[in-house]
Amino acid sequence: MAALQRAADRSGTSRMSDPQPTAFPLAGRIGRQPFWGQMLGILLGLALLRGIGILLAILSIGRARETMTALDDLIGILTTLAFLVLVMAAIFVFTVIVLSFVSAVVRRLHDRGKSGRRLVLYCVLAGVLLAETLRHGAAMVVPFAAAAVLLWELIDLAIMPGVPAEQTSSKPA
Repeated sequence: MAALQRAADRSGTSRMSDPQPTAFPLAGRIGRQPFWGQMLGILLGLALLRGIGILLAILSIGRARETMTALDDLIGILTTLAFLVLVMAAIFVFTVIVLSFVSAVVRRLHDRGKSGRRLVLYCVLAGVLLAETLRHGAAMVVPFAAAAVLLWELIDLAIMPGVPAEQTSSKPA
């Protein structure tokens, strides 16, 4: 077995060292144009999620009946099954949206010469500021601060050009 591994290493076709492609990579870089394309896809996914929510709301509305027939029972079972399928589809779509967003932002941060950990700073800071506003009814300064953080994130990720790869690879980690 070891001889086969050494032969594969010499030929450069080692299956163990080949990186597996992932659906939502966190390594690498993307420029502004692919970033905007991914954000458009995320917006379309959010529209799909909203449509699923509307269908769920329609299915959850029941009508009062005085008599129940076998057909009403069958319709009730099919409605429940459709509801469960739509809930599972909504969970799947939401997961894909979140993973796509994280992947796009982290890779765009890499293109800007920054660590992907900055995503946590952007999201947590804005989230904490908005939560404080909702919890305590803080002054208008807090929502403006949250808006400023989100505006800077938008400018940093979507508008500013990336840093050349030579400059990012020479930085210490």
